[in-house]
Order: sequence, then C-alpha cells, then structure tokens
Amino acid sequence: MTDGYEIRTGPDAMDLDLVHHWLSTDAYWALDDLGVRRTLLSTYDAHTVYAAHGFTPLPEPDRWMVRQAT
Repeated sequence: MTDGYEIRTGPDAMDLDLVHHWLSTDAYWALDDLGVRRTLLSTYDAHTVYAAHGFTPLPEPDRWMVRQAT
C-alpha cells in the first residue's frame, strides 16, 4: 500500500457495499467539481431510470464510434 491507496482487481477483495456507495453518491457529484462537461452512459434497459437523472439520448448517434480491446 502506498500513500493510503491499495489496488485490488478481484471482486472478492473489494467491499462491494462501499464501492456501490461511492459510485452512486460521491463519484457522480465529483464530476462537476472536476469540470467534466459530458458523461456518456451505456445501458440496455434502464433509459428511464437515467433520464430521471438528466441523461438524454446522444444528439447525433451516427457520429459516434467505439473501439473494443481484443
């Protein structure tokens, strides 16, 4: 461990409740403080859930591309 941080890669080594709390509260709000202007989200079936939090469909989806790691 360096400077109080520890890197863990396996789900069994993580406190999943703490990770969920951080992602659903602290991480989202920190984006504004960091000057992040756009956040992209991909979801299969939760569009209405995220719409309630300000997410909208891509304005020009035909301009976006993705590159998958092999």
